[in-house]
This record gives sequence, C-alpha cells and structure tokens, in this order.
Amino acid sequence: MFRYRCPHCTKLLSAPEVRAGKTTVCSKCSQPLTIPGDKADWLNDRGEPLLASPTIVIRTPPPLAAPAPPPTATSAEADNDVLGALVAGDLLAPVDQPHSGIFDLDVAGPPGMSSALNALLGHSDPELVAPASVVLPTPPPEATPPEPPPVVVSTVAQQPEPTPTPPPPERTRFPTPPPRALPRRASVMPDVAPAAVATRQRAAGVQPFAPQVSPSGRHPQPDWETPSQGSPRPRLVAATPAPPRPAPGDAVVVGSRTQQDVVVLLSAALASRMKPPPKPRRDLNLSTALWLLATGVAVGLLAVTLFTPRDFAAAALWVGGAEVFVGYVWIVWLTAKRDWVRGVLAAVPPLTLYYLGQWKYARLRPLRFVATGAAVAAVAYFSGAVLPHTRTLAGGGAGAVDVPPEVDVAARRKVDQLRYHRDNRNYPVLVKLLRELATTDAVYSAEAKDRDELRAETKALCDHPDAEVRVEALPAFARWGSSDEARDRCLAAVRSDNPDARMMALQLLPKWPTDRVAAAVVTRMQQRPCLEATAARKALTTIGGGVAERAAVPLLGEQYEQNVRIAATDVLADERVASASALQALRDASRNSGDSAVRAAAMSAVGRAEAILHKK
Repeated sequence: MFRYRCPHCTKLLSAPEVRAGKTTVCSKCSQPLTIPGDKADWLNDRGEPLLASPTIVIRTPPPLAAPAPPPTATSAEADNDVLGALVAGDLLAPVDQPHSGIFDLDVAGPPGMSSALNALLGHSDPELVAPASVVLPTPPPEATPPEPPPVVVSTVAQQPEPTPTPPPPERTRFPTPPPRALPRRASVMPDVAPAAVATRQRAAGVQPFAPQVSPSGRHPQPDWETPSQGSPRPRLVAATPAPPRPAPGDAVVVGSRTQQDVVVLLSAALASRMKPPPKPRRDLNLSTALWLLATGVAVGLLAVTLFTPRDFAAAALWVGGAEVFVGYVWIVWLTAKRDWVRGVLAAVPPLTLYYLGQWKYARLRPLRFVATGAAVAAVAYFSGAVLPHTRTLAGGGAGAVDVPPEVDVAARRKVDQLRYHRDNRNYPVLVKLLRELATTDAVYSAEAKDRDELRAETKALCDHPDAEVRVEALPAFARWGSSDEARDRCLAAVRSDNPDARMMALQLLPKWPTDRVAAAVVTRMQQRPCLEATAARKALTTIGGGVAERAAVPLLGEQYEQNVRIAATDVLADERVASASALQALRDASRNSGDSAVRAAAMSAVGRAEAILHKK
C-alpha cells in the first residue's frame, strides 16, 4: 500500500501496489486520474517520498572467523549460481583493495543476508555493527573456538531527515484576494534567540551511510538512499529549550502582531456592541406590586387625614392591619412548606419575628409587609394626637377652620333623619330608614304625630333620582300617605320600566281590591313564566273574591298562552276565589280546550274547587 497526491486537488490518496498505472476517481474532487506507476512518485503516510528516507549504517570491528574452505567450483558456475560462487569464493574482493573482507549485498536481499554470508566465507565485516539489542550471527564453533572480543558499540551518527517537498497549492474555485497590509503596533516582546540544536559527535572512521553496491555488479546503484535492511528508521528530535518565562513583576503587554489578532480584537469589539450586557428586570413581582399599592393608598389616606378636615384614619388603620395579616400568613405558609414543625413555630407571634428576619424566606418580603403595615397602623392610631398641629400648619395657623362637633342624628326624629341623610346623600342609611318607616304603625307609634311631615317627605322621595331610594319610598308612602295617592303611585309603578318597582307595586296592590287593580295585575300575568308573573298570580289570589274571579275567567280563552291559562286555573281553584261560577268555568275549559295540558290542569282544578265548595 502506498500513497500519492491527486493532480487536481492535491488530496493525499492511497492505493495498493497492484493498482499502479490504473485509472481511478478522486474521492474529494471526483476528477478522473491515473495512479502513478513510477515508484519515485509514491509517498508515505506523511506525504514524503517513499524511497527518499535516510539510511543509517552502524560500523563495528569484524568478528574473528575461521578460514574459508578452498574453492571447488569454476568461475562460470559461480557466475551462474550465487550460492556456488559463495562456496567457491570467486566473489571475494581482492586483498589489495580497502575493506577486502566486506561483502555488500544487493538492496533486494533479505535482512541479515550480508553478515551471514560473510560469516560463512570467513571474512570480517568492519562496516556493520548491530545495535546493543541485536545479536549478530557467528559461525559454528570448532573444537576449540577462540574467545570472541567484546562488542564495542560506537556512537550512532544521525543525519536529519530530508525536508519533505511541500505539496502544490490547492486550487480553489473562488480565489481569495490577497490580504491587505494593516498597520501594526511595535512589539514590546524581546526577541528570543534560536536555541542551538544539540548534536552528538560522531566517532572517527564512522560514516553515516554504507555504500549500496550490488554483489554481482549487474544492478546499478539506485539514485535513492534506503535504510539498511533490518534497522529501524530513526527519528530526529531537536533539543530546543523553551524560552525563559518572565517574572510575575515583569509582565509585558503584547500587541497585535498579525492580521489575525486584529480580526479577533475587532470581532470581540463588534460582539460586545451588538450584544450588550443584559439590562435589569423592569417588571415587578406580584407581591411587590401589591405592597406598593397598599402602602401608597395608606400613605395617601394618612396625608389627607393629617392635613385636611376629612378623617380617614380608620381606613388607613384597616389597610395597615391587612398588610400585617398578609405578611404573617405568608411567612407561616413558607415555613410550613419546608417543615410543618417550623410552620407551627412561626405561627407563634414571638417566634414569627425570628422567621421574618431570615433571608431564605422569600428574601424578606413577608417582613416588608409586616413592618410597613405595623408602621401605617401605628401612625393611624396615634394620628389624633397630632391632628390639631398638622391641620393648623396646613390651614395657616390662626385662619384654620374648626371642625364642628359630630351631630347625633340617631337621637333626632325620623323626619329629621330623613332630611339629614337625603341632604348628605347618605343613601344606604336613608334606605334603611325608609324600610323602618314602612313597617311602623302610622296610628299608635311615636312618629304618628309627624304624619303630615312624613307623608310629604315620603311622597317627595318617590320621585328621587336614585332608583333604590325610589323603590323603598313606595311602601313608606303607602303606609304614611293617603290611600288614593298611594294606589295611583303603585299603578304607575306597575307600568314602569324598573323591574324592582314593578315587583314592589305587585306586593302593594292587593291592599286595594278593585277591578282596576285586578286588571293591572292581570296584565303582568300575560307574559312568559318568570318571577314577575308568579308575583302577579299571587297578588290576584290575594285580592280574591269576585274581583279576582272576574279577572281570571277571561284568561281561560284560547287566545292566551298555555302558561297563562294554567295560571288562571290555579287562581280559580284557590279557596279565596273558588265559587260555583268559577267551577263551571273550569268544567267548560276541561271539555272545550284544545290543549291537553290545559284540559288536565282544568280537570285537576275542578276536583280541588269541588272539595273546597263541599267544605263550605
């Protein structure tokens, strides 16, 4: 297996030796190419020429060997047969030539062949010396073999490996323009002198390479140099000492020396501008927002109380108490989430302060609620002591307006209370007072002496702009006003757009059992089932007698809705309305009605009416 470069993209490819000279396709650029067949173009794994590696030859003194046997073969046979020539001894070098005892093998010979043949021939091999770990072969000893001299290992001379030929530049489809020269700052780093490479002295008489001569002379000496057979390829390591490190006090500022450093600095600056540091949060937590809102409201109420005649100290006290309660419940809940025992302990007021002061519980937010609420409540509670001074300062001292003492309205007459609450627009208290007047006896009560004034005030309140006051004033006027005026007011309320007023009028109209009132009630029955229709049916039943019967019998006609006819059967079957004429009307409806539900309701009502009439 050898390697070669693609002539198109210079990628290092590999191929087995049997593929030399054949065509293939590059795996990178997909261009067709021919695998080089010349060994000079073959490369190794590092991209270096495969046959251009350095060769190291180790020379040692020749070992003692026995004399060679006399030749027994002819020169012709020795030339034809290498082994016969070795035995015959024709391949021995002349004695007068230097290194006469050396026999150089061909490059293609197997490792160790040269030394083995020289030992067979009895000649010494002073050129080659094996490493300390390699045992050189020796001839078989005779009866009394001489003692071999000690092997002396000479210093190995290493020659640096040849510099590999740089690969041709890779062609790009879109060539990059040459970089521009940028100004650079002067370097303040001292120039470091190159360290001397440690070299080992070679022993005298030792050559780095052994001449590669073919033993038969048929093959020319190759142009490349190969390592000696059986010897490992040495690797040169230059002993370059590291530059000295500067002392901590002698720190030097290194400037941007290359264009790449400038690009890195510019990129960092642009990145810091394009992605600024994160800004703090702008939104608030829900607890913080509630705390700010409650505290702001409490402070505003206190300011109004201290510097104006209005008094909101009680409201500020309630807000402060609410903040204290929220903080207390919050700290108990947080401690109970960690341990229920802590929750029980935190519920005890003296121990609550200990847990409120710990940062791990919501970062002291419960403490913020409790402390602020306690401060607000304390200021609101003791504000009465400083009110005269603060209001004097706000009013300019002598010109301050004195607050009149509070009037006890509850001790006054009912009519005075009505006027007071109406003028002050205290509508909840006014409505409550009207309900009391609606249930008060107009003849025997203490307010009977003020009946005329109460009649006038309740009549005026029936036209009040507030709807609730107007509705509650209707029963009060029916109690204290004249009968005809109250009936007219109720009949007008039945036809109004206010459902509360209509319901109140349906409850009051049975006080006047007349045909006019019954007709007004019947009009409210002629609608879909609802609370108002039910109230109208009850009002008609309460009226009772012939008035209710005369109003309910026409409702059995087919022109009315099913629910209206069924309601009419219930009214006629009631004990306050039942009569012989009503019973006959129910029997006619049970026979003549086209609605099965109405017939069934009428038959049921007939049975109830007959039972009531039999009792009478």
